[in-house]
Amino acid sequence: MNIFLIILVFFTDSQLEKAKELYQKGIYLEAIYYLNSYLEKKPNDKEAQALKKKIFLELNLTDSLSKNNNSLFVVPKRKKEKQPVKKSRITYLDTLLKAKKAKEEGDYFKSLIFYEAFLKRDTTDKRIFYEVAQVASWLGFFNKAIFYYERYLNYFPEDKKALYELGLTYGWSGNYEKALTILDSLAKETSDVKISLTRAKIYEWQGNYYNAYKIYQQLKNLYPESEDIAQEVERVKKMLNQAEEKKDKSWKYAFLPSFAYQQTNEGWQQLLLKSSCQFVESKLTGSLFYEWQQCREKESLRIINKIGLNNKINLFEGVSLNLNIHYLAIKKSADILLYGCGVDYEGSKLTINSAYNKKPIWEEVYKINTCYNLLTSDELFGLLTYQPFDFLGFEGSYRYAFYRDENELNNGNFRFFFLFGNNLKCGYDYYFLNYRLPKEEYWSPKFYEVHSLFLNIFNENWEAFFKLGKPMDYQFLEKNIAAAFKIKLTKTLEFLVNGRYSETYYYKIGEISFNFSYRW
Repeated sequence: MNIFLIILVFFTDSQLEKAKELYQKGIYLEAIYYLNSYLEKKPNDKEAQALKKKIFLELNLTDSLSKNNNSLFVVPKRKKEKQPVKKSRITYLDTLLKAKKAKEEGDYFKSLIFYEAFLKRDTTDKRIFYEVAQVASWLGFFNKAIFYYERYLNYFPEDKKALYELGLTYGWSGNYEKALTILDSLAKETSDVKISLTRAKIYEWQGNYYNAYKIYQQLKNLYPESEDIAQEVERVKKMLNQAEEKKDKSWKYAFLPSFAYQQTNEGWQQLLLKSSCQFVESKLTGSLFYEWQQCREKESLRIINKIGLNNKINLFEGVSLNLNIHYLAIKKSADILLYGCGVDYEGSKLTINSAYNKKPIWEEVYKINTCYNLLTSDELFGLLTYQPFDFLGFEGSYRYAFYRDENELNNGNFRFFFLFGNNLKCGYDYYFLNYRLPKEEYWSPKFYEVHSLFLNIFNENWEAFFKLGKPMDYQFLEKNIAAAFKIKLTKTLEFLVNGRYSETYYYKIGEISFNFSYRW
């Protein structure tokens, strides 16, 4: 019994109400169980009888269940003079047969309902776990399928077909690492071409075109007459070449904090998830896409919150990092835009996260967040000296880098001036119709309201957000801000380092929620 039914049992008094609720959820067999119990006490309740008849008609159960007089579904008639009722022995054969028949007919949803109803009463035959796993995977209920495949394999570990299907289901679910672990172990035991093709396809889903290409090339050597394999080799080779071309443009930006990334169509939008991580080990990309697929399946949304990567990447001797990435899949495009990045260096540490989202997911908010304990390594700082930044020099423990072309600041292509040292301080220069906010307002709610909107630029389409300088009517902004919404960013968004004081702001304005933390 799932958690929903457990809650119903303990917190719902009326069995009829339980049955109605289950019926609305499509859990028909469970609804019938509660209706039977209810009708034993109130056999003349017309509402319950009508609901039960409706369920039977929808499941096409009326004839067979009435003929079989299966007490699992049919309410026994009470004898006159209030004599005790002798209940016939409950059998589940009809339920199991209907599950198998529905599976054979391709009605997998109905089949799954019957199988799970059967397993609630009888788990003697462990092979049924395999049947349920297959049906669940075909329906796209991957977590349920994995659960039953693993239960089945606990009793039949030698079943290689079930193990292969488990690996394939992990691949469908987006857990490419687990899928490849299973399929690689099978590939060592057998030379089945189906396993090799599946491994290649999962590498391709993972974005690891190189490994996919190697497998297809091996298969081409084994089966030179196969036109299908030859076509796959050429297709993946083309994708690999395209990824290599993107690598040269994106690799130097991949480890930069998001606020330090060139925010132009060439830069910001080319920092796609696939291309930015393409030059790293395949495990990195695989973990990312696993989380994306899982979240998308859960919420039917294309916006993801946090992705934690446990893969270490060696930059210099003794310096490795983990990435904690926030990214957004724009609905209009198949591309995934990386728009926030956190970098965690072992030893001396630097963590800088920046992200923005209009709508919180799972009651969490995106963060425009800065946390610091900055490295002082010249080599590490060299990561930030790529274009479009100039390295200016030192002042005490601070390091300077700045955006060299101010002319693009009003065209949606803005970059940031920042200073690095041992800790961080933030300062912003914004103009509201030539009115410069005083420093004490830099951290005010008004600033955050505008700042959150200002960062919502992904494709240099300023008209969508600023309407060519016309005031925008945002009800959640203060009137004076709304009337002066033409924003001009002057020269710099600067980051200084210090580290004795920290403060966190949280705001929810309309549909915008965000959090800003800093150390002063």
